[in-house]
Amino acid sequence: MSRVAAARVRAQQSALPDAAGTWPIWSPDLRTQALEPAPLEPPALEAIPVESPALEPLAVEPPAPEPVPLARRPRLADVESRPVLAPFDWSAVAVNEKLIVAPKAAPTVCEEFNRLAATLRQTQLLRGCQVLMVTSAAAQEGKSLIVANIALTLTETYQRRVLIVDADVRRPSMHVIFGRPRSPGLGDHWETDAPPLQVISPRLSILSAGVGSSDQPMRTLASDRTRAFIDAARGAFDWIFIDTAPVGIVADVNVLASMSDGALVVARAGKTRSGDLQQAIDAVGRDQVVGVILNDASEIPQRYYPTL
Repeated sequence: MSRVAAARVRAQQSALPDAAGTWPIWSPDLRTQALEPAPLEPPALEAIPVESPALEPLAVEPPAPEPVPLARRPRLADVESRPVLAPFDWSAVAVNEKLIVAPKAAPTVCEEFNRLAATLRQTQLLRGCQVLMVTSAAAQEGKSLIVANIALTLTETYQRRVLIVDADVRRPSMHVIFGRPRSPGLGDHWETDAPPLQVISPRLSILSAGVGSSDQPMRTLASDRTRAFIDAARGAFDWIFIDTAPVGIVADVNVLASMSDGALVVARAGKTRSGDLQQAIDAVGRDQVVGVILNDASEIPQRYYPTL
């Protein structure tokens, strides 16, 4: 056998596994090198179960509104919880003949107040007005009666909750219009932080002027108690009308303007002078005035309503 053939035989024999079942590792020069035996099969790896925890949906709750302290509005809470009722039957009670709910109320007058109430509702949507102060340039302009009829229109036609605050403490008339006592009211000593309201109908309440306010009217109107009451009433009523003294007589309007969202100025046709009306608007603040109401007019100009 030649040397080449002998080499091939030795190579074939060395390519077979030995008795231990290991394979030799070849080097580039074709010579076998005995290395540490390697296992024929790698050890099986055990699978480690990985379970992801079930994710529960997060319940997102809207933030609860900050409650008004009960001590500030113990009487208002009762008014706020009243259910929405059907229109009140005014025929069963004695009503001032100048109110729109009176049996002989003129349909044209009722229609004008309906138009005015619709304009105020639009103003509320655009400007966010909820508390309106109502004043005039001078006395005997009819502002208190206008306030009463606006409130009645909003409660009866639009089913709104309305509060009237008689802040004309020197010459109050709201209790006379609705046939209610003057006291207890705004100027009287309150047993609680909120004054007792007089319920006229399921959706209309008034706060009379009281009897103690005539002695120190400015102290009553400018008190923290009055401001706190107005703030608390915002949560119980859709509209709050503050009937104030005329602008040209006393300075009450300047105090109440800071508690209001806007102002209505009443003028009487054929009586109020244009100069006095301009002074009244300037005293209230043109940015504060949301409209001018012309009272006792035989014919209402078409340009009146768009100014509100």
